[in-house]
Amino acid sequence: MQVGTRLGPYEVLSPIGKGGMGEVWKARDTRLRREVAIKTLPTELAREPARLARLTREAELLAALNHPNVAVIHGIEEHGETRALILELVEGETLQDRIERGGAIPVSEALTLALQIAQALEAAHGKGVIHRDLKPANVKVTPEGRVKVLDFGLAKALGPAHSDDLATPAAGLTHTGVVLGTPAYMSPEQARGEAAGFQADIWSFGAVLYELLTGTSPFLRRTLAETLASILGAEPDYAALPSETPAIARRLVRRCLEKHPSRRVQHIGDARIDLEDALAPSEPLAAGTGRPAGVLGARPGSLWIAGLVLFALLAGLAGFSLARRPAAEPLRSSIRVSLPFRERPAYQPYGTRHLAISEDGSNVAYASLSRLWLRRLDQKDAVALASGQAFDPFFSPDGEWVGWFSQTGLFKAPARGGPPETIVTNTDRPAGAVWRADGTILFATSEGLYRVSASGGPSRLIAKPDRGANEALYGWPQLLPGGESVLLTIVTDHAGGGVRVATMDLGTLERKTVVEGGSCARYLASGHLVYASGSALRVVAFDPAARASIGQAVSLPEIELGTALDNGAASFALSDSGTLVFTTPPEPAPRRLQWMDRRGRAKPLPIEPEGYVYPSISPDGMRVALDRNSRGHRDIWILDLERMTQTRLTDNPAEDMMPTWSQDGRRVFFASIRNGNFDVYSQAADGATSARVEFESPDIQAPVSVTPDGTRLLVQDRFEDIGVLDLANPGRLEPLLHSDFDERLAEVSPDGRWVAYESNESGGEVEIMLRSFPNVGERREKISVNGGRYPEWGPKGSDELYYVNPEGGMMAASVRLSPTLALGPVTKLFDGPKPIVPRSGKPYDVSPLDGRFLVIERTTADTEVPTDVSVVFNLQELLRQARGR
Repeated sequence: MQVGTRLGPYEVLSPIGKGGMGEVWKARDTRLRREVAIKTLPTELAREPARLARLTREAELLAALNHPNVAVIHGIEEHGETRALILELVEGETLQDRIERGGAIPVSEALTLALQIAQALEAAHGKGVIHRDLKPANVKVTPEGRVKVLDFGLAKALGPAHSDDLATPAAGLTHTGVVLGTPAYMSPEQARGEAAGFQADIWSFGAVLYELLTGTSPFLRRTLAETLASILGAEPDYAALPSETPAIARRLVRRCLEKHPSRRVQHIGDARIDLEDALAPSEPLAAGTGRPAGVLGARPGSLWIAGLVLFALLAGLAGFSLARRPAAEPLRSSIRVSLPFRERPAYQPYGTRHLAISEDGSNVAYASLSRLWLRRLDQKDAVALASGQAFDPFFSPDGEWVGWFSQTGLFKAPARGGPPETIVTNTDRPAGAVWRADGTILFATSEGLYRVSASGGPSRLIAKPDRGANEALYGWPQLLPGGESVLLTIVTDHAGGGVRVATMDLGTLERKTVVEGGSCARYLASGHLVYASGSALRVVAFDPAARASIGQAVSLPEIELGTALDNGAASFALSDSGTLVFTTPPEPAPRRLQWMDRRGRAKPLPIEPEGYVYPSISPDGMRVALDRNSRGHRDIWILDLERMTQTRLTDNPAEDMMPTWSQDGRRVFFASIRNGNFDVYSQAADGATSARVEFESPDIQAPVSVTPDGTRLLVQDRFEDIGVLDLANPGRLEPLLHSDFDERLAEVSPDGRWVAYESNESGGEVEIMLRSFPNVGERREKISVNGGRYPEWGPKGSDELYYVNPEGGMMAASVRLSPTLALGPVTKLFDGPKPIVPRSGKPYDVSPLDGRFLVIERTTADTEVPTDVSVVFNLQELLRQARGR
């Protein structure tokens, strides 16, 4: 949004702030002539009906709250795909601002503020509403001194769609679940990922009350792992409470911060009563005695002695209790939590890794399909470090820098933010890197293992894979103690691929196999080697001096990785501090295939929904080659449109994708990563013969279109250029569209004289361009209007070129090919279901028989794939458990 934007009757005036759950703007209600606050919500809400419905239900509950200490919700508005809450505009500063500015708040004022917070919680709990994220930053104090509690219930309402307080324990770990709330103020049950009830709010209230009185958070530590350990195993420093704090208030803080909910204050109304008593004036004295009315008749001497004895007894008991209670108990179990991340981490884009963690375990870098992100584990939000595709991120030893690959080279950027800096350009296909303490970086590509200065400059080849020994790739180097040897994943060059963990001496280049069938190994100072094996994470004792494993490896429980079977690129990262981050491959959402006519009328195919990615209709219109995804494993299937039967064409463990038919319909071309790189293969469409290599290269290659005469195949080179392969002599890829911009998904016209393709040369939206073929320099035309993807020619004689606009509308551009090229208007045919937009595919194809569209349709489940990253703290304990120690 920006100043002047209108959401219904609300006109945006100015920004107020920005946080993990969205931006907050000041706005004017033009209908009721008042000022309000507008909180924009994450755009993914618009694509997740379950979360949006839950937010609406929560807002309805909050709108029913009518209490002077609760900030009012006026409603929900939308602007395009943006959803926004319309809130009461509360002037003043938050308690966090107040504490940061002046430290501890005077006792009487602190108790008065806490009383108002308790009154707000009591009103909310009475309506069945739980805050779940109570903290000083969510409490404002108006200039008149009135407390306003903000964001009731939004931690749950805005949480991941699959996290509805239904977390369950996981074997081998303390508990697993989704963390809703801010770590320093969450209850032990929230820290374990369990359901958060009214008792969780009472705990957070106790933490806020403690901070008001002392100026410090009772459990906040340097890292998220230490904070969670403190919540689960340590006690606050109650001696830090001011000496003038009433005894009843001291007791209240302790009772609110009891670890077990059953020992905690059971109702926030009880806390409200305690605070009222603590703030009440002293009892009146009995007339003429000078003593409190409650002790009339007692002898002064006996009372003085009894008081002295009682004081000594209480002091002794208190001293015993404090002496026996450790200031911080060590964390004796592993904790697994699931943290929602902005944008979905890229799931294995072509055998690369997308997660990294700093050595101290405080920061995680991850790549989505469009950006590189940095997330502090003790913060809710992530910060974008770079735009565009990123692969294999890694940290400098001190955590101050993040490095990564893109399609154009090796880069770095300050972890605290700043412009990216180039280290190396044109690095071929990346396969991981490690930053050494001496300021050099070891990085692997499809050509070998290199060394380069972290400041940039020329790189030096250290070692190339031994092709004679069937070595296809060295990948994901990790340092061993001393820095003179590295762990490598060696990908072998044979059908179906193969991986092993090996060590390499950087001086002699001697290689020694450590684990067959393992990949992405990491050595921990505990003396263990942790590595991926398929979808499992395994651990084995390891002697770094001898470069050899010791004993039998065991699998870590309850961990399932996303792993590329062909080269072992696994979606996990480990820190020296014992923090593990990983992603579990989501089961692909089932998607329907349906025919759609020019008016958008749909006719679903009578087949079961599957993870369809890329449909390709045969030249005779009777079959469809389907790219089907199942947990990251993609194969080609053939669908017979008459009998509605599907037959698997490819069954190699490697990924096979992006099918394209030969003109005679006898063969299917496709991309496969069987030998460590995406190469072009073909196979008989009836499966009678095995697949054969048509073209192989160190780069990523995929077929996209066959010329009408059947002699040439257009190939997508690195997803950024287009080349032509002579099928009679396929040893060389001749460049066709090769520029500083990205050209993708080229389609040759039915008469063979033109080629349509995607391009980002305009600098804004991706557009559909048209060039003469094969001499692309003769003429160039822009076809799409305001962006376009996935060009497809209509049936022969239709004079139309189709594409999908950014909103998912099917567009038809008039393109008359004969006798000369003539361009006409572009019209929208229909607003169908928004197509799936896979980078390595297309969401529809056009029938050569009748011009109908075969479209992949989203299902409800397609919007509910988890976007979380799992984090395991204190992995050393889990290692001990796994090895029976």
